[in-house]
Amino acid sequence: MAVYDAFVSYSHAKDKPIAAALQSVVQKLGKPWYRRRALRIFRDDTSLSATPGLWPAIEQALFEHYEPYAEAVTAGELPSPSEALPRIAAPSEVWSHVSLVFVSITPLSGFLTTELGYTTAWDDEHTLGARFQSGKYIELCGSVLSP
Repeated sequence: MAVYDAFVSYSHAKDKPIAAALQSVVQKLGKPWYRRRALRIFRDDTSLSATPGLWPAIEQALFEHYEPYAEAVTAGELPSPSEALPRIAAPSEVWSHVSLVFVSITPLSGFLTTELGYTTAWDDEHTLGARFQSGKYIELCGSVLSP
């Protein structure tokens, strides 16, 4: 399992070069001559290969949240979201309808837990948190607030 000192969250469309530069500078800042880097930085563009199951697990969890929500909205059991309900037929289609809004690293039940907070196009009321402990997906939880 990889252990990181910091996480960099950024917009791939606009900030990729800035994130790469930030990672490079922070890893070298204050680095003793005998070390490769001062800090280990997680930047999804470079670090996801260490955990190939990360995105499919989040995709599946978000899709499993979408399906019953979409059914309830269609049946009139829930109010419609402020924008038109997106049509998502497969887990891989969720990414164009979600936004990462925060990354939190906190102790939870005695374990260091990483939470990735997402807003979705289909649920205006909640932020969804994908939680991980020791590099393993734990759960998708609702109604979380960014720190």
